[in-house]
Amino acid sequence: MNSSPLSRATVARLFPPNRRALSLALMNAITAAGLATFGAPGAALADGCQLYSVNGHISCYLNTYGSAGSPAGSSGSDPIFDDKNGYTGGPGGPAADINLLVAGSPTLYDYSQYDSKGNLLVASSPVNAVSVGGAGAQGSDATAGGFDKVGGNGGLGNSGGDLTVTVGPQVTNQSQDTVNGISGITLISLGGEGGAAGKGNMSGEDGTSGVGGVGGTINATLDGFTHSNFRSVLVSSQGGAGGRGRDYGTGLNSQGADATDGIGGNGGTVTTTFANASNNANNGFVGTTGVLVQSVGGAGGNGGSAEDVDGSQGGSGGLGGNGGNVGVTVGSNVIMVETGNNDSALHLLSQGGAGGQGNSSGGSGGNAGAGGNGGNVSLTIDGTAGAGGAIAANGTYAPAVLVQSLGGNGGDGGVPSQYVIGPNGGSGSNGGTAGTVSVTGSGLVARTGIYVDPTDFEGSPGVLAQSIGGGGGSGGVSKGVFAVGGEGANGVNGNTATVAVQSQTETFGFGSDGLAVQSIGGGGGKGGDASGDSVGLQYVVGGSAGGGGDGFTASLTSQKGSTVLTHGVHSPGLLAQSIGGGGGQGGSAYSKSKSAGFGASMAVGGSGGAGGNACGTNCTGTTAENDGRIGTDGSDSYGILAQSIGGGGGARGASTAKSQVYAAEDVSISLSASLGGSGGQAGSGGLLSATNTGLITTGGEGAVGMLAQSIGGGGGAGGDSSSASSAAGRG
Repeated sequence: MNSSPLSRATVARLFPPNRRALSLALMNAITAAGLATFGAPGAALADGCQLYSVNGHISCYLNTYGSAGSPAGSSGSDPIFDDKNGYTGGPGGPAADINLLVAGSPTLYDYSQYDSKGNLLVASSPVNAVSVGGAGAQGSDATAGGFDKVGGNGGLGNSGGDLTVTVGPQVTNQSQDTVNGISGITLISLGGEGGAAGKGNMSGEDGTSGVGGVGGTINATLDGFTHSNFRSVLVSSQGGAGGRGRDYGTGLNSQGADATDGIGGNGGTVTTTFANASNNANNGFVGTTGVLVQSVGGAGGNGGSAEDVDGSQGGSGGLGGNGGNVGVTVGSNVIMVETGNNDSALHLLSQGGAGGQGNSSGGSGGNAGAGGNGGNVSLTIDGTAGAGGAIAANGTYAPAVLVQSLGGNGGDGGVPSQYVIGPNGGSGSNGGTAGTVSVTGSGLVARTGIYVDPTDFEGSPGVLAQSIGGGGGSGGVSKGVFAVGGEGANGVNGNTATVAVQSQTETFGFGSDGLAVQSIGGGGGKGGDASGDSVGLQYVVGGSAGGGGDGFTASLTSQKGSTVLTHGVHSPGLLAQSIGGGGGQGGSAYSKSKSAGFGASMAVGGSGGAGGNACGTNCTGTTAENDGRIGTDGSDSYGILAQSIGGGGGARGASTAKSQVYAAEDVSISLSASLGGSGGQAGSGGLLSATNTGLITTGGEGAVGMLAQSIGGGGGAGGDSSSASSAAGRG
């Protein structure tokens, strides 16, 4: 493999800016095809692009928006003569579908438009197709001061439209923007946000919050040359956020409105092909940040805040929406280059939406919503007509290829008021499940970094595929008399992760694996801390933590004909790992009382969560196989490293109790007790295998050819526990 990868100068030579203007004949041809009408700049078109033209630079802008929901009617303000239920907010309108073909040989540019005060009005990529569903309107509150009237329901968010987009092989896209973050190609379908739930009045129930709209299906075939000073290509389907619960207000019931019906919308299925149909050496996708193709669930709605009185509770959060399936094919002789840090040249992602947060105030914090599920993600490298794509990343923490399915994190529980008796922290909620991930095919050329350096290009694997379960939310912190911390929630299991490719892969940075695959369980949520300072008797309990999710099957094969080279320290050629999530830490407890005559203080720390196993139920183990050639130069850079690692148990919460008593009489009594929770049980390692039928060479100190490890996690540490009592009377 060539160890002198593409420099910026080489990229500039391979991809010279094509500044050809659209010919009159091409304009007429596109117009006749119904793609666009070349009228006044910015003129709205029934079919095709809205064309902006500045100094001969033309952009293709096609955005559609669903109408916002109609506002809910007012329930009036007089509790005697009105006293009405709240009204339902109107649903958002649907966004139109987009069917766009950009053909011929135009050169298209980005476009920005500002108002007279310098505020950005329009930011268009050279090719810009966006469909956004209308947001639901919030429900109105019942008449304040009245009785037994319910709040109005929030309107439903509507769906983003479906996108079908083709960019032809002779099209050139140049985003010259350096301010507004404009991509070379932008394709987005976004669901509308659900409306907020209205509040009921005294003794009346709250309304329900609206569900977020779903993101539409996207089918795209992208060719030609695209360059941007920011992201080269963005393809995204995302669900709208669920509606929130409204906050307490004067004359309404004391509870925070729940957002349990405010479920985030699901992301749509995204299918994208990157092609070089004409086998043109000048075609490719180049940006400071790379290509991102994703489907993301909308976040669950957050609960509303409650009145600071005993018996009230903050609103509970809604479920996150699910990410859709993502499938990408990289065709023969496609080139992708990114030059920035903390990104990747090609990033595929399906992610569940985050669970809604339980809200604060009241006697109890609201409970959180669970995270949404990640979808399945697949990358196919199609090298049937030549090389299957050359993908290069020149930054730090910048993989050439990153493929991920991530479960959404569970929301955190709400924090109660400290001015009530017996405040309880809200419970966190579980994370979402992850989908499967796979990278398959032949002809891939992947490279990260340019030269060996101790800091440059660090953490930049050639290919990294990950399936990671969502982390559990933390329990709410509680403070006050007889305070109880909220329970942490469980992390969720990882799913199957597979890499089986024939590739030429090379990395230069520290900690930059050649090919890597990981299945990882989500971490458990922390238990909520509890603390209180009172007169006489005080008792507080820290919340217990959630357990970590299990890892699952992780399979890696470097096929015959492959060459995988790494030059940095701690950079194995092949890395396969299944890892259990760590257990959460138990909530700490801090209790203190001061009194005259008699006083008692007690604190109980929460227990730590159990670590997840490396290989959960029905898991077939961790496997790494080399059928090609592997070469590593750096120290501790193994040819093959296969690991099955159990998650560590969470530490128990610390506890401290203090009691101070002074009596005017001769007798005074002071008692204190402190009990720490138990540490979490460790997760176990799992099955694994490492196989070599090819050639492995290592040149660095401590770099063995193959290392396979099954490692159990460490048990959770016991938390510190202390108590102190003092009593004084007249002597």
